Formats: sequence, structure tokens, C-alpha cells
Amino acid sequence: MSNRKRGFGSVDLLLLLVFTGLVIGGFYFVFHAPETDSPVRPEVAESSRRAPVKEVVPTPSPAPEKPAAEPVAPAVKEAATRPSAGRDQVSGLPVVDDAGEGAFSIEGTVYSLSGGLPLGDCRVSFRGMTVTTGPGGEFHLAADGGVGPLRFDCPGYRPEIIFHFNIEAGSGMAVFDVYLSGRRDVTKGRIEINGVSGRVYDKATGAPLFRAWVIVGRKRTRTDKAGSFELWGNDSGLATLKVTAPHHIGEMVSGIDFDNLVNPLYYEILLEPSNGGKRPRFALVGIGARLVPDPEGHGCRIAAVLEDSPAAREGLEAGDKLLVVDGVAVDEAPPSEVVELIRGHEGEPVDLMVERQGEVLKITCIRERVVY
Repeated sequence: MSNRKRGFGSVDLLLLLVFTGLVIGGFYFVFHAPETDSPVRPEVAESSRRAPVKEVVPTPSPAPEKPAAEPVAPAVKEAATRPSAGRDQVSGLPVVDDAGEGAFSIEGTVYSLSGGLPLGDCRVSFRGMTVTTGPGGEFHLAADGGVGPLRFDCPGYRPEIIFHFNIEAGSGMAVFDVYLSGRRDVTKGRIEINGVSGRVYDKATGAPLFRAWVIVGRKRTRTDKAGSFELWGNDSGLATLKVTAPHHIGEMVSGIDFDNLVNPLYYEILLEPSNGGKRPRFALVGIGARLVPDPEGHGCRIAAVLEDSPAAREGLEAGDKLLVVDGVAVDEAPPSEVVELIRGHEGEPVDLMVERQGEVLKITCIRERVVY
């Protein structure tokens, strides 16, 4: 038996390399094994957690809406939206239960002249609009303005009409009390509109005048201790406000237009103390001419002219027949209406046309305060 040692051969080297590889591989498996059984790339794993995508069916876009056509006329569109109750058989105008909205308001109550009771189902018409009165005779009509006939009709009663009512001339509202006469009534109906109010003072001291008389048409009242007064329900048309007090010169404010409200309805009146005398005296704004009915027919003539008055200075004479006042023909009008047209505001002109011995003259006077 030999004692010689065997050297490190190629087989041993191969076994050493295999053993070393197994050891290294085992350590790598223990310390570097992945958490999942099947490794997945991060971007793929991330996408797998997203919600499933639903299939979207495209829908066609709606066609753009065409802009609404402009109304041909605002009034036509406005009338179409109002509840209509048919057409008035008298005027042919559309009858509506609600006159809608407008910048100006016409309202009031219609009564029977003889009984004083309110009248329902009456027609109130103005510029293409008609409303009917309620059970209590009340009515309300809103309008955008303008000038035209304002008419009140009721079955069995005579109509009342303001032929040239100008709603734009007022403060935005006109309030009426209308009294219609029956077909067989002798007394004519009337239209009363709004009212006047104010205060009366002594011009010398500024103190209020107690129990001074205030007269407008057929209505009258007296001032209270503060000099205040109110007169409501006045007649339509032009009117004069007359104020008198003992030991004072009365004042007259003419040309108050209750139909068109071109004047304020609140007045502060200053009465000048008189210097005695039995005959009451009045001061007013006018031209200083006194009118009388024309003895030869309709219309009126100048009866007298005050000295140093606008009428005297411009050459008006007694006997002149008035034909036109500020463009209004008055050759057939009563003196009461002509007087209201001539009087007015101090400092304003009034144009007159008069006939004198067959000749027509044009004369302009400047209104001023005159005392009769």
C-alpha cells in the first residue's frame, strides 16, 4: 500500500465550483426572493388596478338654437300676453281684465249720478285699451302715455268722455270719480278728477289765515287753524281756484287743468290785506280784460280793459271779438272757458286773434298780476 498523497485534480476543482455555486444561489434565493409569485413590471401592475373602461357611444351635438325673433312691435306682444275678455261692442276695443303695467296709471270709481251707487261692468277705454269696473265700481288702467279720448260707458247710462286726455302731462297717476246719468235723467253726468290742497297766509305777517274760503268750481271749503285746505273730487276741464278772507284782497289761480294735470295741485296762497272799501277785490294773473258773451251770437267780446294792464298796453279795446287764444279757436266758446285760456302763469305770453270792425288783428300780451 502506498503512502504517497493524491494531488488536487480537475474533478475536485469541478466539484468545488458546483458546491460554491449552490451555496451562493441559496443565499440569493433566501435574501432576494420577490414578494409575488410572478414578477410583473410596475407599469403593468399599476394599469391593472384601474377601473374597467366602459365603451362610450358618441352622440351627435345638438344643433345651435336660433335666436328668438324680435317682436314686430312691443305693443303687439304686450297686448297678446294680457288676459282678454273679448271685444267691446261699442268701441270695438279689446276688453281686458288687467290693463298690465305702464308708466302712467288711470284709476277711480264709477257711480250712478241719481242714486250715488257704484256701477260694475262699466267700460273704461283709453288709447286701444279697455278695462271693466269691478263690483264696487272701481277700475285701474295702466298706459304707456299719449293723448286720446278717455271714455266711460255703462249699459243704461249716457257715456262720459274727455276727448283729449293727456296722461303724460301729470305726475304719473290720474284718479277719477265718474258720475253717469241715466238715459232718462235730466241732469248731465260729470267727471271729477283729483283734488287741490295747500295753505293760506297773510302776506304782510306770514301768519296762517283761519276760515278763509277756498272755492273751485262748485266745491268749497274753509281753511283750518294752520291755514290748510283740501278739496277733492273736482270737475274735469280748466278751473280757477278762488281764495277769500275778510279784510284781504282775494286771490284767483286760473288755468288749473284737472284733465291733464299740467299744474301742481298744491298751492301756497298769500293774501294781501285790503285798504278797506265795501266792494271785494280780487288779484289774478291775466291780461286785465273783462269778457262778456257776444250779444250777436256765440263766443265772447271784451267788455272793458283795465288801465295800465297788458291788454291796455297792447291795444285791446272794448268790443273786440275773440277768435283764437294760443292757437285754440274760441269764436263759439263761452266766456268762462275763454277766461281760463287767457289766464295763466305770470310772465308768460298769450297770443290772441281778435276781430275789430271786420279786420282780424294779432296781439300778444304778457301775463301779469292784476287787481280788479
